[in-house]
Amino acid sequence: QPTRRGEPDNDRRLELAIQHYRTAVDHETDQVRRRRAIRYLTAAYRRLARLDSTAGDFESGAAPLREVTVLNPDNPEGFYALGVLYWGKVSRDADLSDEQEDDYIQIGLTELDKTLTLPADHISALAYKNIFLRMLANLSEDRARRDELVPEADALRSRVRTWCGIHRAR
Repeated sequence: QPTRRGEPDNDRRLELAIQHYRTAVDHETDQVRRRRAIRYLTAAYRRLARLDSTAGDFESGAAPLREVTVLNPDNPEGFYALGVLYWGKVSRDADLSDEQEDDYIQIGLTELDKTLTLPADHISALAYKNIFLRMLANLSEDRARRDELVPEADALRSRVRTWCGIHRAR
C-alpha cells in the first residue's frame, strides 16, 4: 500500500513482490508469462519510484525503472514510466535551477522518444512530449529556438486530439 510506505511489514511485502517478479523475469521461459512478470515488475518499480521521488530521493527512484528498460528494451512501458517520472520532477520541484530543469526535460524527452520508436499506440507519450517541448520553449531565451519548439508541440497536440477524436471548432 503506497500510503503505508515506511511501515516494516508493508515495505517487506513490496520488496518480496519485486523479488518474485524479478525471479519470474529471469527464469520464465513462457514469453507471455515473462512479459506479464515484466509488466508487474514495472508497475512495482513505478510505485517505488514515485514514493522515492516524493520522499526526495529522485535518483534512487529512477534507477529501478532504468533497470526495467534494460530487462526489456522492446517494451515501451519502462521508457514511458521514466519520461513521466522526469515530467513529475520538473513540474513539481520548484528548487530546480534552469540548468537542472533543462537537463531533466532533455532526459524525459529522450525516454519518451524511445517509447515512441517502439510499436505501440502510445498517445500519452505524445502528450507528455508536447508538454516537455513547451517547457523547453518557456526556458529558452532564444526566440528562434522557441519558434521551432512551439510548432512541434502544436503538431503533437493536434495528433493527440485527432487520435482522441477531439476536434477544435474554428
